[in-house]
Amino acid sequence: MRRHSILQAPALAFYSWDFYREVAETWRGTSFAYLLLLLAVCWLPTGCQVQNGWAKMVDEQSPRFVEQIPPIVIKDGIVSVDAKQPCYITDPDTKKVLAIIDTTGQVAPLDRTGALVFIGKDQVVVKKGANETRVYSLSGIEELHFDRDIARLWLGRSKYVAGPFVYLMMLAGSYLFRVVEVLGLACLGMVFSRDVTPRPGFGALLGISVLAVTPSIIVGTVLDLAKASLPKSWLVFLAISIGYLLYGLAAIRAQSDHQKGAPGQGGSPPQWSGPTGPGG
Repeated sequence: MRRHSILQAPALAFYSWDFYREVAETWRGTSFAYLLLLLAVCWLPTGCQVQNGWAKMVDEQSPRFVEQIPPIVIKDGIVSVDAKQPCYITDPDTKKVLAIIDTTGQVAPLDRTGALVFIGKDQVVVKKGANETRVYSLSGIEELHFDRDIARLWLGRSKYVAGPFVYLMMLAGSYLFRVVEVLGLACLGMVFSRDVTPRPGFGALLGISVLAVTPSIIVGTVLDLAKASLPKSWLVFLAISIGYLLYGLAAIRAQSDHQKGAPGQGGSPPQWSGPTGPGG
């Protein structure tokens, strides 16, 4: 059987009956390596968008907020501020209060001010959502200095790491999700392939399942780049993946039926569970 390059897999996964059979016969350890490579490529455009967007924000938007930051010193868990208090950091456009710095106790809690961050005498309060607020004690900080120059330095450095960091987080999360999905499809494939002789092993079903999710991953990436969406897209993509799983199983079943009907061609039928391919 002809061996195709792993780089051809994204295209062949959409239509190639023979390639699904090839993957069932030859892919073992290759399956999850291919899945990681596919996701890494598909997340690249989003990673670049995050990097460019963050860099633009740092260059164009952050100076308006950084200039409002007063010199802050935390020593032995106690905050001191070299500015009139309470100190408010606001959005210059909307005038909305984003952060409050007050070590005097004059300001009410966050839920009464609408601010997202509050720095008090010995704690930092962060509003995570409409009904969630986190309080962080500063007692573990021996000494820390923070001012506009340090904020500019941190933001400047973040331009080079924010994109890669977010990209790696998105890649790791999506890879974990897809691995679980592929394992679930492979288990479903075991049920649907009970009438196939020889019955495909779990390694073969993993290969078919990885190919089955490929069209959904690629189509989803294209839609994201086009800023388009489908209603209940997760359900649509799941149906597509199951459809391609059945397509791959049908390819195996057809070859099995052909071999059973042509015993004089010599050689034994391929053993689906054997580690014959790359990574096996």
